[in-house]
Amino acid sequence: MIHKNISILALLLATTLVPVSAQSHKRSSKKTMVEAPVYKQASRPVEERVADLLSRMTVEEKIAQLRCPLGWQMYNKTSQKTVEPSQLFRDMMDKAPIGSYWAVLRADPWTQKTLETGLYPELAAKAINSLQRYAVEKTRLGIPIFFAEETPHGHMAIGTTVYPTGLCCASTWNPDLMYRMGDAMGKEVRSQGGNVGYGPVLDVAREPRWSRMEEGFGEDPWLASVLGPAVVSIALQLTEVMFIALLSTLQHMAFLREVTMVVVSLSESVCYALSFFCLLRRLSRMALLRL
Repeated sequence: MIHKNISILALLLATTLVPVSAQSHKRSSKKTMVEAPVYKQASRPVEERVADLLSRMTVEEKIAQLRCPLGWQMYNKTSQKTVEPSQLFRDMMDKAPIGSYWAVLRADPWTQKTLETGLYPELAAKAINSLQRYAVEKTRLGIPIFFAEETPHGHMAIGTTVYPTGLCCASTWNPDLMYRMGDAMGKEVRSQGGNVGYGPVLDVAREPRWSRMEEGFGEDPWLASVLGPAVVSIALQLTEVMFIALLSTLQHMAFLREVTMVVVSLSESVCYALSFFCLLRRLSRMALLRL
């Protein structure tokens, strides 16, 4: 009889304790959701999340989000299979988290990154992941980083595909081929963690003193306005499967040469800007067609 009473008592305790525990869990979860910052709540409208984040940021943090330092000093290659954030990266992010880094994966004589000191694709992805993880988990607000990579005629990194320069590509007069090239470049950069590609180059080659004549599509702004969208469209910028999309930064600026030298006439100034204008107009039409 005593054992029977004990069993009944245990059963009653179990049936009363379980709901209390469940209710406590629900209250705890609800409390956690309430305490989570608005900008971290994916279900809230983007405008609210942005406004909430900006209200929490100091002036120094806002300035840091506009910065884009050189990126190849941001990692330490500890072995052929391992990589970690450098102390320079940690110091910069701890002081005021940076919004973007340029050319983390770049390897050439300027960066002094070689096959020994640079990163092959698999290790490059690990490097970007480690930097991004630090930004999200170790900084005050956990703002992710935009990683920008050079893509003038291929991703400028170890183990990627090198394509002909812009001037050579222009001689093909083949937008379909440019589309395929842009598609391949976008996937290579994105698969390693890059978010932005610096390219294509739309500068019109009419001023030899500028010297970087081979990067663009030649002297004809119309040709640049046709081949440029072919590289950028869908392949780099408007892909339906957004996780493989790469944002494109058109190179360099419409009036870059006005900064470095005097342009002799207004007609030349208009010519330099025309390729950018035409490309943006073509892309805007393509975007509307996809809505």
